[in-house]
Amino acid sequence: MKSFTNFARITILPGGTNQIHVHNDIVQVYFVLRGKGTVQVGHEKAEVKAGDVVFLPAKVPHGFVNTGDKPAVLLLIGTRIY
Repeated sequence: MKSFTNFARITILPGGTNQIHVHNDIVQVYFVLRGKGTVQVGHEKAEVKAGDVVFLPAKVPHGFVNTGDKPAVLLLIGTRIY
């Protein structure tokens, strides 16, 4: 049984980003709580909005850009892979 090791609520202002980054030992999920934006996972990009959920595998670069005119709020939950 695995447990959650990462949990964060982040706010990204209009035009802001959490930059493309990678976690080599963590699998994450982004829950879009408010706003909208573009999420990138590897080479794929998709438009997301409040209510959408995105799976982020370990060792795959990912990031989020707020393309809206209001702050975007994301809930990030992750677990370490062993």
